[in-house]
Amino acid sequence: MVQKFSPVVNSLEALGDNMKFFADRFYRNVGVMALKAAIVGVEAAAVRTPVDTGLARSNWQLKDSKVTVLRPTYTPGKRKQGIDERSVYGSVVSAAKSAARSIRPEAVAGGRSVYVSNPTPYIGSLNAGTSPQNLDGNFDMIAVQLIEGYIASYLRSGSLLTKFDTV
Repeated sequence: MVQKFSPVVNSLEALGDNMKFFADRFYRNVGVMALKAAIVGVEAAAVRTPVDTGLARSNWQLKDSKVTVLRPTYTPGKRKQGIDERSVYGSVVSAAKSAARSIRPEAVAGGRSVYVSNPTPYIGSLNAGTSPQNLDGNFDMIAVQLIEGYIASYLRSGSLLTKFDTV
């Protein structure tokens, strides 16, 4: 990997080094963009998941393998009226960001899949609108739309080439 960009190109070798530098940066940043988009997906799905016990919201996960393990409900302390929804959301987003940082962006750019999923048995029913708190459901499609919007914004920003981005 070429480590340094040279603003002065006085040889074909220097030109080749600059091209390699930008290609490496672009390749890595594609992976970073995908991981950040996955975090946006977790945030969007979690915030729109109705909360009764907190189990469904607690189980939005980002991984580089299929999610099969059901996590216990995150309960840092209950409010008088039940689950602290903001704390559950914060815990889920924090876990997603931590998971994203553990995945190499280059691996994602190279084709490794990243999954945003929820193994809660009744998540499909909630998404279909069975909860009185969210009769519209469709939080999965809203999450997909927000992911698409994030990717479009990232591409328009020029970040793929202009900076060495991090998750």
